Amino acid sequence: MESIRYLRQHPRTGVLHYRRVIPPHLRAHVGVGTISRSLGAKTLNHAALSRWIEADREAEQRLAEARVTVGETLTTTVMPTVAAKVSPMVAAMLSTAAPILIDARACMAALAIWREREIGRQSLRLHEASADPRAWEQLERSHNEIRDRLIEHGDSTGLLEIDDLLGAALREGGIVIPTDEATVAVLRPAFRETLTKVLRVINGLIAAKRNDAQQPVPGDGAGLSPPPCRIPADAGPAGAAEAERGGLRLSELADAYLTGCNADPDYAEDLRTYVRRLQESLGDDCPVQQISKRDVVRFRDQVCKLPARPAHAQRRMPILDLVEVAEQERAAGLGRPRLTSKTVKKWLDHLGAMFRYGLANELCSANPVAGVKPPKERDPEPPRQPFGQDELRLIFTSPLYQGHAGDAYRCNPGTQITRDSKFWLPLLGLYTGCRREEMAQARVADVKLEDRIAFLHINTLAQDNGREKRLKTAGARRTVPLHWAVLEAGFLEHVAMLRRQGEIYLFPDLNHVAREPAGAFGKWFDRFCRRLAEVNGLPLGQGIDHSSRTFHSFRHTFKRACRDAEIGKELHDELTGHVGSGDVGQGYGRTSDGRFSLRILNNAIQRIQFSGYMVPVGKGTQVS
Repeated sequence: MESIRYLRQHPRTGVLHYRRVIPPHLRAHVGVGTISRSLGAKTLNHAALSRWIEADREAEQRLAEARVTVGETLTTTVMPTVAAKVSPMVAAMLSTAAPILIDARACMAALAIWREREIGRQSLRLHEASADPRAWEQLERSHNEIRDRLIEHGDSTGLLEIDDLLGAALREGGIVIPTDEATVAVLRPAFRETLTKVLRVINGLIAAKRNDAQQPVPGDGAGLSPPPCRIPADAGPAGAAEAERGGLRLSELADAYLTGCNADPDYAEDLRTYVRRLQESLGDDCPVQQISKRDVVRFRDQVCKLPARPAHAQRRMPILDLVEVAEQERAAGLGRPRLTSKTVKKWLDHLGAMFRYGLANELCSANPVAGVKPPKERDPEPPRQPFGQDELRLIFTSPLYQGHAGDAYRCNPGTQITRDSKFWLPLLGLYTGCRREEMAQARVADVKLEDRIAFLHINTLAQDNGREKRLKTAGARRTVPLHWAVLEAGFLEHVAMLRRQGEIYLFPDLNHVAREPAGAFGKWFDRFCRRLAEVNGLPLGQGIDHSSRTFHSFRHTFKRACRDAEIGKELHDELTGHVGSGDVGQGYGRTSDGRFSLRILNNAIQRIQFSGYMVPVGKGTQVS
């Protein structure tokens, strides 16, 4: 880390930052004494490095303008090199002088999508070729030729076919990159690894089908089986054993399942995590036919002992080591909360769905997860509760909305009001009932005006990282009119400012590289509520900071307010994205897409009222 200039790690949170001290004689012209940008990660991954490059270019631009102002001679800066421990792809990203910045996360997401689709396409080709010996031989030869080229040439520029395939793979994922050698060289190692994974899965399927096929009758062409899968030169003893075994291994079943069900990247990431942990419990990526129910029960017992929020270093531990460390910490009174039964059930449900797919497609002969259930909770988590009037008054009359002492002291009275995500998300959550991540993923373009009605469009349109937004259900796609209190607080002015600044996201201060952009915000809000209880002398853990009160409580509060305003169930279900029972009469009188008109939704949401606290308006406040 020391080999990259201006890279610092926060001593308390561990988050990496770009931090550059401005020379004293330039500070008046730059406007700050230090340029600091969060990289949104605790490890030096591709996304963090992309943000580092952006921050460094911005700092160089600001310093160059300041030097011109004071009459200094400009000097050209050189990108730093990285330590050898960083991957070649990351090192190339930092050292290349390509004029176009490559979004590494978007490219990796596109390659992941292409990998799943390519496995599906090649599996279909394999199935169609199984009845034709010539087609089978040609298919196997093509896979082995590509593998040989990869082994022989490595990352050299002689692989024109591979480079063409790289461009096609990225285009399939919606990414278009320049074709110059510097840009292609950045992505070639990652694509080489992706292509090798595809070939390994397909060669495993070829080996499995060869072992399942009947042997040919001597002197007769009938019943001719495909030729044996040739073992690649770099496969070693493990590859030879894989070619000789009968049946798919656990990782290959996961690949086949994710391809067959056309899983989205987030679901695929979760399943691969659960499969990796199961492999650690079994001790190997063993054939699925060898996995018994006893193995799954033992795995379930291990998962039940895992900490719910392991430390960063603990996440890399094998499951047996992590369980041992967690038990030692718990015995010493330092243990973290364990995974809930609901989370353990999610693990088992994902794995059970994978084995059911294998059973239905004759990839395995049994489902060892069937009948294995998580244990009952001894101390079940209390259900979420709505905020009461006193708790709402405590939040919205706090210094966060009435004036605080600084961004790090939002419970301390002062004169500053910062209109960022911490300001807007609670207000929007109260008056729209939207889920936290639905608002966090929103773009500036999602705030629209139609027939003089301002509304927030909750959709799944692809983000700038190449992935669609994550919504909980299909019914979550909807339009939510904005309440007058949100408009009076200056929300449209906030949106207009973001448009002028060229921002993409509605809340640019959130970490949009993370899977849950508002994950850190949710933890902050819990701390904020606890601090409010302390400052106001309230009993801790009994009111606003009780475990049943989280940010999601705003959604419950909104539903209760809809009922108090006598808004019909169908209407407030559509406002909150809840899927109804779906009887025939519900579709009558709606728009062509089955939704209520925007005017009806707006009339309903404006009837919601919360009384007894102050709603900020511009620089002042107004009583709600």
